[in-house]
Amino acid sequence: VDGVVNGEPAQRTLNIGDGAAANILSFTLGADRDNENNLTGSIAKIQAYPRALTAQEVQNLIAGNTAGLPTPLLNLDASNLPEGELTQWTSTGSVNATFNPVNIPPSVRPTVVEIEGVKGLQLSGIGFRGDEIVPPSIKGNNPWTAYFRFYNPSVEAEEIVVEWAGRNRGTGTYAFLGIGSQPTWGAAAHWDDPDLGYINVPEAGRWNQVAIVFDGAEERIYVNGVLDNTEAKTLNIGNGQENDYFYIGQSHDPNVGTTSFVLNALEIFPVALTPEQINQLPYGPFDVLNSV
Repeated sequence: VDGVVNGEPAQRTLNIGDGAAANILSFTLGADRDNENNLTGSIAKIQAYPRALTAQEVQNLIAGNTAGLPTPLLNLDASNLPEGELTQWTSTGSVNATFNPVNIPPSVRPTVVEIEGVKGLQLSGIGFRGDEIVPPSIKGNNPWTAYFRFYNPSVEAEEIVVEWAGRNRGTGTYAFLGIGSQPTWGAAAHWDDPDLGYINVPEAGRWNQVAIVFDGAEERIYVNGVLDNTEAKTLNIGNGQENDYFYIGQSHDPNVGTTSFVLNALEIFPVALTPEQINQLPYGPFDVLNSV
């Protein structure tokens, strides 16, 4: 209660549902199933998690920070978007960029779809560009973390999830993060030697979560919470250019890269998250997806 233990621990086994058919079970708020014992107060927020939270995670909840994570720079979540054509997608992070489609093929429209109960933006040869300039906090050799959750129907050599600096400006100046089987730059392309690929390419036909972390000296890739690949490097993202923008599913160069995946969520943090924070990402920023 308010972050303080308010009951004696008890060993117990539960059998919630007691074998009832899944299609008759539902959440009930403010009353029991017999419409008795009604709540007379007000409900501000309810969250349910598919695991037991630690004491520290409970403290983070009380503090209003679900996963003890810093404020994201960029925060895009398709969970509550209406299905159908999407003309704009606005970030709720500290950079309130609004993303608009660019270079749309005549026969394709940007569309929000639902796959296995999870919504996402279908990116099939479509790119989105943000209208805010990339801040210097994630350029040069500064640390950052990018997290994205996606569904890919097939494994391609390279597909851009997010880019925030242009190509061909010199070694280590490019910021391309994506999904692909290309062993050298399928995960992160920074132009020339600093590129990095997946050891275990995210599997097609399922929802995957990837986090890519750069701490100023090493880049690390996590696939579904598991450390996949690392590499020591120095970057110079942007190479001093000021007018870079965020691109999703598209490069600054419209002739580079194609996409075929569905993007549920994208977050970029201006810090290198710890392994403990990486493990909390699926439960913190996007608990709507993982709450039942």
